[in-house]
Amino acid sequence: MDTLSRRRLLQGAAASAAMLAVPLSAWPAPERGRVVVAREPDRAKAVAACLDALEFRACEGRDVALKANFNSDDAFPASTHPDTLAALVAALGARRAGVVTLAERSGMGDTRSVLDRTGAAEVVRRAGGRVIILDEVGRPAWESFRAEHWPSGFHLARLFTEAPCAVQTMCCKTHRFGGHVTLAL
Repeated sequence: MDTLSRRRLLQGAAASAAMLAVPLSAWPAPERGRVVVAREPDRAKAVAACLDALEFRACEGRDVALKANFNSDDAFPASTHPDTLAALVAALGARRAGVVTLAERSGMGDTRSVLDRTGAAEVVRRAGGRVIILDEVGRPAWESFRAEHWPSGFHLARLFTEAPCAVQTMCCKTHRFGGHVTLAL
């Protein structure tokens, strides 16, 4: 049978008391989340159906920072489909959103070239939006975040943290290194 010395007991009690002196903090869980799936081959109809089902009006009268998925110029599903991007920008416009700014930073290749080859830059410009290449913005354009679970921290473009409305497209795909699947929301 293991015995607990008085010293170990007092050390444990002191450590427990010290933990109680530090306030615990956590983000509250959302009360309710909704997921909508549109079974529609026409991308424009599918995007509109999803936004309608969600009663999405968050960007009405506000400029929008849009993050799609253009890590490379590989075709859909590796990247956001150009028709989906066009449908999303049009749907935001139909919901009276302000100017849409697509901001991207590709991990594989030159971002400007990726957006040109995929047609994304043209889609956004044709709709009256702007394109920002995040590789080309300076250090002040990024906000640094730190937390215990991110010991090295991470950076997020201020365009998204300060935007009146930010929209990110979802991407579920495998990666070429090991076939791992990720879902970015």
